[in-house]
Amino acid sequence: MEHLFYHLINIILPVLLCIFVGFLLGKFNKPFDTKVVTSLMANVGYPSLILAHLVGRTIDLDIFFKMLLSGVWIILAFVAITAIFLKLVKLPIRTYLNPLSLSNVGNTGLPICALVYGPKGLIYGLAFVVAVTVFNFTIGRWISSGSFTLKQLLTSPVIYSVVISVVMLLTGTHFPKPIASGLDILSGLAIPLMLLTLGHSLSTMKLGNMKLGTGLAIYHLVVAIILTWVSLPIFGFQGVARGVFILEGLMPVAASTYLWVSIYRKEDAPSVASVILVSTLMTILVVPVALTYWV
Repeated sequence: MEHLFYHLINIILPVLLCIFVGFLLGKFNKPFDTKVVTSLMANVGYPSLILAHLVGRTIDLDIFFKMLLSGVWIILAFVAITAIFLKLVKLPIRTYLNPLSLSNVGNTGLPICALVYGPKGLIYGLAFVVAVTVFNFTIGRWISSGSFTLKQLLTSPVIYSVVISVVMLLTGTHFPKPIASGLDILSGLAIPLMLLTLGHSLSTMKLGNMKLGTGLAIYHLVVAIILTWVSLPIFGFQGVARGVFILEGLMPVAASTYLWVSIYRKEDAPSVASVILVSTLMTILVVPVALTYWV
């Protein structure tokens, strides 16, 4: 119990504090342009974070790409299982498939991995962020909207940052120091904006059926635990990589998926907000327990 409390105070509370600041901004109606902030994250924060922390760093490429592959595997497995689940319970796939299949590996997972494991944890956590972000801004958007255009893919800076990073990692090339320093500064936007936006979103979401939200949040957690447990021996992660894989695998429903639901499935947005809220609150207990007894 003492270890559990220690992890809760030193790792979860700093993250919750940042989320709470965003929550207060929303509750007190302080100026917070969600569209501008989301645009900054998608077009500046995420790309800069990916480029700044992958290019020019000394990392084990085999482990990083294995982590990236594991992130893709978790997403695809989640999508397949959730599609069947939604058919069985007769809930709309366009509304719930994307939220229930993607975890909040960026807003919540990345800060936790960085706090627990330092720079290496941040880098390995980014592998998950790349997988989820690319899926959410391409296939995830298509699922919610029911349509997909090549323009959406070609105009996403995240896609280009991933391609550039992979090419530079494989070729061992680096950015000139002024560019690298600039990217370091810009990448500092990402994590604070992620947490503030999550808090602000939670404060402004109109909640729907909390019973449904709780049930779906529990579903997401149960599937996440099973997939993480089953996948560990498949990928054989050890040390920091193992810890990051477990933590990212147990993250709550991705709050970023609410963006597409609020645009394309407005009638179901309150229900999805309920799922995100309950799932995020459950993380307060899930992460300390995982850090104490599993990682």
